[in-house]
Amino acid sequence: MKNQISLKTLTIGLLSTLAAPHAFAGGMDSGGGFAVNKSGQSILLDLAVANPEFKDQCVAHSSNNIRMGAAGHALGYEKITLKEIPVGHQARSLVKKWNTNSPHLVNLILQAMDSMEWRFSAYKVPEAQDAYVAPRSVGVPTPVAFYTKDLGVVVDTAAWNRLCETSKLALVIHESLRHVQLSYEQIPNTEKLQDLTATIVLSNPQEARTLESSRFLADALLDRIERQANSGNMSAPYNNRICRLLTKLQAEPTPKSSQSKSNLRTLQKQSCAMAFDLTTNESITDVVLMLNQVSFYARYETSQPETANEIMKLTSDLNETSLEILTNMFEANNAALVDVTRELNLVFFNVLEKDMIAYARNKAKGEKNREFSLRERQALERAIPQMNELLKNLSR
Repeated sequence: MKNQISLKTLTIGLLSTLAAPHAFAGGMDSGGGFAVNKSGQSILLDLAVANPEFKDQCVAHSSNNIRMGAAGHALGYEKITLKEIPVGHQARSLVKKWNTNSPHLVNLILQAMDSMEWRFSAYKVPEAQDAYVAPRSVGVPTPVAFYTKDLGVVVDTAAWNRLCETSKLALVIHESLRHVQLSYEQIPNTEKLQDLTATIVLSNPQEARTLESSRFLADALLDRIERQANSGNMSAPYNNRICRLLTKLQAEPTPKSSQSKSNLRTLQKQSCAMAFDLTTNESITDVVLMLNQVSFYARYETSQPETANEIMKLTSDLNETSLEILTNMFEANNAALVDVTRELNLVFFNVLEKDMIAYARNKAKGEKNREFSLRERQALERAIPQMNELLKNLSR
């Protein structure tokens, strides 16, 4: 396999992305998950604070434990997806139970679980600078994982393996929520995040209870979810407005154009039955096109030109709603993106990382790595210990 980008990756990806001060910094760019020891059990801090009497289920040889291979030890970490471990599927199933009460937040959490990267480190992880100071009664918290926008979640593998089963599941949700927080530039609030994590894990969804509130969310994230929730309630008022306006035209002569006649009939029938779902751009566009034709009919073929003006005002309002929906879609699809330079650095790093993993695995098996050129092998021989050393330094 001829890889033309490896040397550029090494200089730009590793030096810019990994060695940059922000890459593993705390503050706005990171957050951490902590554990406490309660009666010999390693429990996620979120659960211990929410319920000091909480007893977890601990399994000696859990299928969720991570076993690092020779290549992982060479790199300093193993890259794992949530789909590879049972707790990833369990976390998704648990979050989905809240879909009826909190559909917008649930959708964001599930997107985070799909897109986040998890790196299980051979070393301890640093304590996040924005860590919530827990009550002394719960014990002394020790860091298990921390999150950065650049590299996703970095987990202390030994600390993860010590965690009991519900706490592993809760940590997956905790870090997914941190991803959502930082993707929407919410000022990290670990206390809210821990409260939200514990509520999802320890509570049963109730019809009158929502996670989409100021108790759990803040800033741009809460604003976005509120806008999204409101957009779902727009259909009924718009159906009423369309029905009311077109009812005024019932005593008028029928339109001369067969297309206008068909549109008028469809609009009257659907709107008065409250049948239009005006929460997507496609449905709004269809209705606006029909209304435009009907407005010409009202202006030039009836005695109600003022009704035509009202219809045009209605289409203008619908177009504004469509623009807002587009804006929300853009935010949702681009929530995890950062500035262009940083994003390019991540692309280069991801290519380099694939090379490092392949090279380290082949070397661990005693294979010769013939798919890499001499210069690429030399570059990777320098990059792999550099990556290992970086993670090792973080634990000091």
